[in-house]
Amino acid sequence: MGAPACVAKVEEMAVLGVKKIVFIGTAGSLQSNLRAGDVVLVAKAISDEGTSRHYSKETVFEPDPTWFNEVALSFRQKGIAFQSGTTISTDAPYRETRTKLNKMGNSGVLTIDMEASAVYAACKTLCIAAVGVFIISDELFDGRWVPHFGKSHLRDKFISTAGFVAQLMSRSKKNDL
Repeated sequence: MGAPACVAKVEEMAVLGVKKIVFIGTAGSLQSNLRAGDVVLVAKAISDEGTSRHYSKETVFEPDPTWFNEVALSFRQKGIAFQSGTTISTDAPYRETRTKLNKMGNSGVLTIDMEASAVYAACKTLCIAAVGVFIISDELFDGRWVPHFGKSHLRDKFISTAGFVAQLMSRSKKNDL
């Protein structure tokens, strides 16, 4: 959806009194050990998009640590394999250069997405605990773009992970949501 659309929904949820969210989406892998269908919990998001600037002068954002740990523990208990780490969020997904992608990958950034930094920035400002979950949809780690959009294994992983996230949220205290 992109940062502005996601943050608009976050603003609406804040008005409704939401206190915790888990957002789920897709991201491109910058690491060879992350393949299409793998799950990533976003532990840090670097802003290379414009929306987060309306919420903070910072350029690096993190999830609420207590909520992040609770979500990670729930994934482990359910046996859902995941990695956690850093993403970089961009507004221009087809404008990344190989040099930039290699630099990010070499510095340990796991993924590239379009929303995480803005959602984390807005949620921090609005006092909402947020955790981002990504399913790897495309691979960018070896200098070429390998998309997996529309493939059944990716769709199945997204649906099963989203189903688990829905169960997780329904188990949370109703007044926390």
